Amino acid sequence: METISITFDNPSFNEEIYVDQVANQLGLKAHKFLLQPSYYLEQCEKATWHFESPLNHPNTIGIYLLSQQAKQFVTVLLSGEGADEVFGGYDRFASVTHPFHWSTYLSSLKRNRSGLIKHILNYSAQDYRAIMGAAYMAPAM
Repeated sequence: METISITFDNPSFNEEIYVDQVANQLGLKAHKFLLQPSYYLEQCEKATWHFESPLNHPNTIGIYLLSQQAKQFVTVLLSGEGADEVFGGYDRFASVTHPFHWSTYLSSLKRNRSGLIKHILNYSAQDYRAIMGAAYMAPAM
């Protein structure tokens, strides 16, 4: 079995250390490809054309690169993409799943203090919280 992963120059986003740990522990061959900013910008228009709409997910170009590179090594590719979203595994989903937990709510107020009244009104609407959480955005954006 082999793995195909995208890596990043930015250590805040790069999960290469975990890719290496899993590959070493399970004896897998790991193929890693660096997502360069230039590639990202070059592919934005093409990806938008394929999606027939603006890109709304920052990983779209990375998945595109992963798919291109995977063709060299595998015929079938299984991805774990989307599992975190389905199971609410990101902090941004806390406003949907536990909207009025004190730390979640206070944190949202702090992040949106410039438009506090508008934020409080919007935050009270569950559909608004769900859309904002799923869109990688915060109300202040």
